[in-house]
Amino acid sequence: MDNQIEPDEFSHWREAVNAKRGVETERGNPRSGYYRNRDEAVAFWRDGGELVCWRSGTFPAPTKPDAIDELFGWCAPHPVAYEAFVEFQSTGRWPDQIAPVEIAADLPPHERADAELTAQREAMATWIKEAGAIDTQEKATKAGNFADVFAKLEKASYDARKVEKEPHLLASREVDAKWQPIVKRAAELKAWAKKSTEPFLIAERARIAAEKKAAAEVRAKAAREAEKARRAAEAAGALPPPVEAAPLPPPPPVKAKAGKVHLRQVTKHEIVNMRAVLLFLADMNSHSGDLTAAIQISVNRMRSAGVDVPGVETKTVEVAA
Repeated sequence: MDNQIEPDEFSHWREAVNAKRGVETERGNPRSGYYRNRDEAVAFWRDGGELVCWRSGTFPAPTKPDAIDELFGWCAPHPVAYEAFVEFQSTGRWPDQIAPVEIAADLPPHERADAELTAQREAMATWIKEAGAIDTQEKATKAGNFADVFAKLEKASYDARKVEKEPHLLASREVDAKWQPIVKRAAELKAWAKKSTEPFLIAERARIAAEKKAAAEVRAKAAREAEKARRAAEAAGALPPPVEAAPLPPPPPVKAKAGKVHLRQVTKHEIVNMRAVLLFLADMNSHSGDLTAAIQISVNRMRSAGVDVPGVETKTVEVAA
């Protein structure tokens, strides 16, 4: 190993930190400086010409030149500022790592998870207020680490909910297994019984309508004959016939029914010309959000199935994942 002391043994490290890049490696000549190796801090420097290594992790620092050189190969891409190195020594965390939050141990699991989410949310809001815009790699890394914390809490909460809910789901499935076939059968029989009354109800409604029509015709005929007699008496100079008392109003219409089953009108809007409907919708000045969302879902499914849908632009966008 080359033990010649450079005028500024930290120059390569310092230049790399300022340029935000890795340190150029030269086999057999690790560069003095401060580095990050995953979740440990590592430092290299020369003491009386001899290269010395220090590391914070559980593994002992290497002392042999080849072992030091091998460790440097892992560290070279990750030089860190001296201030970050000192902060790690003090807190056990790099500046972009998220500090754990203290939550009361006696809280129920779901309340602990909720409290931790709230605390980490407040921690991120405070950090964003101090950091300002996410405009550097370090800030972006820390924001991503916050996202990783929330992702871990999300998964842990989902898994805990699943475990806690499983016995209830099992009991619910057992109840459904007993009752759902009976409920379904009762509904089918109800529909069958109602359907059987339809011919009678339709015929009964027609009979009632015919009776109402016949009664109306009798009343109309009586009115015509009375008017005819009045005109004849008037032409002969005789007194008009006495006006008979107006007939009583007819009773309210009777509905055709079978027990509690009766006919009711249901309005159905059946599409008989899909092309005409789609052309009408296409010519509308504006569309509701529900309609657009429904069409978008159908288009997504068709495009996923390989259908070439005209009027659709397929593009790739970048989103934070």
